[in-house]
Amino acid sequence: METFSPILAQSYALAVAELRTCYDERGIVAGRHQYDDYWTRDAGFAWMAALELGDWQVAQRHLEFLSRLQRRDGMIPFLIRRHLSPFAMWDIKIRIPPRPKFRSHKSLFLSEVIDSNPWFAIGLADLVAHTREAFLLQQAQAGGATKTENEADLLGYTPGTKRKTASRTLLG
Repeated sequence: METFSPILAQSYALAVAELRTCYDERGIVAGRHQYDDYWTRDAGFAWMAALELGDWQVAQRHLEFLSRLQRRDGMIPFLIRRHLSPFAMWDIKIRIPPRPKFRSHKSLFLSEVIDSNPWFAIGLADLVAHTREAFLLQQAQAGGATKTENEADLLGYTPGTKRKTASRTLLG
């Protein structure tokens, strides 16, 4: 087994601790200072790290949160505000109910931010990959079904029926 130099080990421990300070009841916020909101792109990078650390529950909570805020046309919000934004630069945080945003304010014409949907799909696929064996083991212990049957259940597919989407099957 490889060991890291003391400086890399210290940096790694600090990075893990900082990431975990951004976990909360709904998922992962972009930061605990000025950007204390849910930014889907930032969360996408954070999910990858959280999953590698074994913190799959926080990734699942965030994906479930995004799924509940998904628009009827399928768009995932690129940002979910938790605070009134005009006061963030002064570190004044006025809590508001989660407010999903789908259009960017940084262009002349408010345009839809389209990278949230790929990040959602990547996050869901990574969650399935990291938790698949745990789900299969749990199902096998509960019902004694074969691995093939459990894989079909996990993916929401039963031969001869319409296939459910993975996000709807795993996220309820």
